[in-house]
Amino acid sequence: MNHSRFILTTAKAVFFAVIGILVVTNPGKAEYEEYASKALKSHLKDGVCQEVTEILTNPCTILVDIAAPQLGVAIAQKTQRKNFLIFSIYQTNLSVATALPDYQFGTVAILHYFYTYQADRLD
Repeated sequence: MNHSRFILTTAKAVFFAVIGILVVTNPGKAEYEEYASKALKSHLKDGVCQEVTEILTNPCTILVDIAAPQLGVAIAQKTQRKNFLIFSIYQTNLSVATALPDYQFGTVAILHYFYTYQADRLD
């Protein structure tokens, strides 16, 4: 009987320790905004700029670098966070420019990591 009580107490302690670690390592909105800004900048440079003719590719990447602070502001304004304590879900509906399509991103944040599970181009 004493042995089973020890196992139950140990299991509870491990469970609460894991929950505590998950809560402490749940990334906040500022961390998400930094992650999303870098990911969007990379997507624009590697995707959108590559679709443009070779003549405009270099100016396109320069424009992305110049617009980076404004992209960060747009992400901050257009993101909704659902905080479940041990993880968070971020939904971002982003309109970069009138000439470009709108995008919708869904990201799960847990253990200081971000996993984008949705990146839809809205036409």
